[in-house]
Amino acid sequence: MPDVLVIGAGPAGLASALQLRRRGVDFCLFERQRVGGLLNNANWVENYPGFPGGITGEALVERFQQQVSELGVEITYQDVKSLDYTEGQFQAESAHGVDQAPVAIIASGTLGSTPEGNLNPPALRKRVLTEIMPIKGMTGKRVVIIGAGDLAFDYALNLGRSNEVLILNRSLERKCLPLLWERAGRLPTVQYREQCRLAGIQAGEAGSLRLLIELPGGRQAMDCDYLVYAIGRQPNTGFISPRLLELADDLERSGALYRIGDVQRGIYRQTAIAVGDGVLAAMQIIQNWEGRST
Repeated sequence: MPDVLVIGAGPAGLASALQLRRRGVDFCLFERQRVGGLLNNANWVENYPGFPGGITGEALVERFQQQVSELGVEITYQDVKSLDYTEGQFQAESAHGVDQAPVAIIASGTLGSTPEGNLNPPALRKRVLTEIMPIKGMTGKRVVIIGAGDLAFDYALNLGRSNEVLILNRSLERKCLPLLWERAGRLPTVQYREQCRLAGIQAGEAGSLRLLIELPGGRQAMDCDYLVYAIGRQPNTGFISPRLLELADDLERSGALYRIGDVQRGIYRQTAIAVGDGVLAAMQIIQNWEGRST
């Protein structure tokens, strides 16, 4: 039985795992999809120390993977269906069974938001995304991105190298960094339109999507291969049991539970913050145990 359960192998969870491994703490690190979390979607990371000129999100994830591999960090690729707490133990239930530990680190990241109302016909949902990892390697596609913040423009810059991208903003207000706006403006494959509200999605020709867009002058239909929502993200906490949610604040104060990285940072989704959270959580766990043993 491990000493710590770590849920999520994004930058926060990996940083915790590295620090725990260095101190010889036994842990179980769960990841439901791929190491690196949302960082895999990042076009260019320029504010992470140690990389003058910046580095792509995928390249930074590769370095993380190399480092955890060198230190012998094992990753359990299982989706944690439920995380509960009873009798002084956390229970993480996945397809391969139930793992228990007296301490848990929740570094499960976020899930992409979608508009209210059921706009997405079930048969077309594979072409409607909130992250771009599934289509990053594709070329010659037409992609529509809904949103006008940093995430929307970063996605557009990433996909625009080999695809045609259209960013649709429902208002007149852009919320992205000026730097991203300037870069998108220099990329001829990326277009931007304002006051465009998505009103519906239908099947187009050859399995494509037909979007119904409300414009100031009326409704217009446009076809695309993929639709990407970049309209915000919500904490990925659906697997946490109601009982644990009630106890969470008390467990955090006692040093048994840690919520770190994007899952609790709101709009401050930065790799450097997530890594700092992960190292801090691991150091506090070690310090608590050392204090109790003296």
